[in-house]
Formats: sequence, C-alpha cells, structure tokens
Amino acid sequence: MYDCFLYAKDPAHIQEVIEQLCAQNMQLEEEGTAEGFLGVDIKPNEVDGTITLTQTGLTNRIIKALGCDDLPSVTTSADTILHKDEDGDPAAW
Repeated sequence: MYDCFLYAKDPAHIQEVIEQLCAQNMQLEEEGTAEGFLGVDIKPNEVDGTITLTQTGLTNRIIKALGCDDLPSVTTSADTILHKDEDGDPAAW
C-alpha cells in the first residue's frame, strides 16, 4: 500500500486522474485532505503568493507531553522565506 497526494487548480482534473487509475484496476481509497492526513494546516496567500504551513495539533501534543503547557508562549516565526532554487538539482526519488 502506498500513499499518494493529488493536487490541481481544477478539482475536475484530480477526478479525471482518479478515474483513469481506477480504469487500470488500481485500488484507491480516498483519505480526505492532505492537511488532515499530515496534520498540517496549509494556507495559501494569493495576494503575495506565499504559503503558510502550521502544525498546531502536533505542537500542542509535544508541549503537553513535555509538561510545558503551563509555561508562557512565545512567537518564533521564521526569519527567512524559502524560495524555489532555480539552479538546484531536480528532486531524486
């Protein structure tokens, strides 16, 4: 069993791929959103083109497991925005 995520601007394209895979006798099981599967909240900002990823559920579980849930909170935002490396090597799988 393998996991796979499908993304497209138009959900109809995703449905088309699913139908093509099913036609090839692949057994698929829809799990819901990537956000739910990964526990990551994904928020695109169409104004500036950024994407914000947060894992508050995981963060809260870690804080509780470490017994730090009664400590004051602080903000530790990233000080550098990651951009696509146009000169980088392609991903190798």
